[in-house]
Amino acid sequence: MDVDSSIEAPQTLYRIAVDQEKAALSGVSTSQIAMALSFGLHGVSGVLHTDSGMGYVPLSIEYPRTVRSDIHNLNTISVRGRDGRLVPVRTLVHVERTTAPATLYRKNQRPVEYVVGNTIGSNRSPVYAAVDLSRAVEKDARSIHVPVRAYFWGYPFSGRELSVRWGGEWHVTFITFRDMGIAFAAAIVLIYLLIVAEFESFVTPLILMSPIPLALIGVIPGHLLFGSNFTATSMIGFIALGGIMVRNSILLVDFLHKKRAEGIGIDRAILEAGAVRTRPILLTALALIAGSFVILDDPIFRGMAISLLSGSVVSTLLTLFVVPLLIKRVEESAWSSPKT
Repeated sequence: MDVDSSIEAPQTLYRIAVDQEKAALSGVSTSQIAMALSFGLHGVSGVLHTDSGMGYVPLSIEYPRTVRSDIHNLNTISVRGRDGRLVPVRTLVHVERTTAPATLYRKNQRPVEYVVGNTIGSNRSPVYAAVDLSRAVEKDARSIHVPVRAYFWGYPFSGRELSVRWGGEWHVTFITFRDMGIAFAAAIVLIYLLIVAEFESFVTPLILMSPIPLALIGVIPGHLLFGSNFTATSMIGFIALGGIMVRNSILLVDFLHKKRAEGIGIDRAILEAGAVRTRPILLTALALIAGSFVILDDPIFRGMAISLLSGSVVSTLLTLFVVPLLIKRVEESAWSSPKT
């Protein structure tokens, strides 16, 4: 809805040129004619000073709109000549009718026309509308054999071909997810380095961070189940969930390493770690679920709530099984590998 574009319809432009010879014979200067035309088109405002208590009265004098809207009404505008006679402006000027030049818009020093609009009747993000419209534009362009290239990020390198560059809500979404993706990648690297420094191992951090991708098993189906789109707040919830899942994995692995240091076998250590650490892990997940329900109905933070709710349920259950299994697998591989 509200579709509009910067393409302008042809507008009529009247150019008024003063006939210098006629004006000189009538004793009228160009400035007088210009002031008379300005008064006829725009009116004049001023102040009338009085001797009454008000002191002054504001004045605004102008022709009716119907008179000001027709170029042929120039006959009603007159200027006073050298001999005091009123001379119609129409007799002193030449009127030329032309087409006004259209406004030129440029982006990155290349010509561009803007088409804007809003979406209605759907709870989907405008990003989906941009994708659907892009396909429709390409289909229409192929039907009339006009090549059109669509850009969802970046800008055309040349103005020789017809291009469509999608912006607005899509551009904001792209920038948001790009920046958050970079921040998430940096956070993953820092978490990995911290865990390496803590456990003095390059493999253990990978095991501890394994629940992060597992959270997607709950996040994506959760959005489908609630009929919601994956928004920027959903991404924020997923990033926060990754940190929480790593913390749960550390609880398991740290306790398991302590038991292994006491000389307990790997199977027994895994069972004891699960028995002792399951309660705090589940309490963390329940607190996260309870907090997510509070903002589930919020139109802005609904995506975050769904990510935290569905992701924490699935990833918590998988963490309790996947992390111990990976630890056991790594230790068995290290034990069975030949010594040099």
